Order: sequence, then structure tokens, then C-alpha cells
Amino acid sequence: AHPDKIVGVSDDHALLAQLDGEVEAALGHSATVGRSQPYYLDITAPRANKGDGVTALAAAIGVPLANVAVLGDEHNDLPMFARAGLSIAMGQGSDAVRSAADWVTLPNEEDGVAHAISAYLPKDDKMNGVYR
Repeated sequence: AHPDKIVGVSDDHALLAQLDGEVEAALGHSATVGRSQPYYLDITAPRANKGDGVTALAAAIGVPLANVAVLGDEHNDLPMFARAGLSIAMGQGSDAVRSAADWVTLPNEEDGVAHAISAYLPKDDKMNGVYR
């Protein structure tokens, strides 16, 4: 009766990209709409998005959002990018995702997450280079 998420699946990536904008415009603030993969269109309850998720996790462990780093590569990562203190787009992400991020790392196939950790996250000198 009250779904948290509906996923549209199609091999027609261009159609899903078109529907992404149309569904988002039609639903407005009553849902979060975005593709989690080129072949998935996710429609979630307004608070069931990565931005609210990272906010809740940070609050639960007592870390200010300014001290949170996130990585993503799809449209559904944008709410998370908007909340975190540091946003890093994966190299294979779309132009829109890469332009929304503070930094862009290498793609998955080139160990982009490892590169991002090494290049963009601060090390604590008191902890022998261990990441905070």
C-alpha cells in the first residue's frame, strides 16, 4: 500500500533518461527520481534517498556532514553529493554526475575507489598515515 521504491527496468537507456526527467517533473517533491544504473530508473519515497541516508548515518555515529566523504557514479548519488562535505564522482559517471562532484577519480576498472581514498582523503599524521 505504501511502497518505498519502484524500479523501472529497460534496455532502452535513452528512454529511461527521458523518463527520468519527465517523471521527476511530474512527481515534484513527492518522490526522489533517478537512475541507479543506465538500465534502472528508481522512484523512491521522498526521504528514501542517499542524501537522507548519509545524513542519518552521520548523525548516528556523531560525525558532522562536513567531515563525510562520498563516492558515486549515477544520478541517484546526487542527493548524497549535495549533503556530504566531500563528493567524489567515479570516472565512469555521466557528465552531470562528474560536474556535480568536488572531485573526479578514476573509473572502476582502474581502481577508482582506491585512488580516491589515496588522493582525496586527508591522512592523520599522528596515526602514521591512517585515514581519519
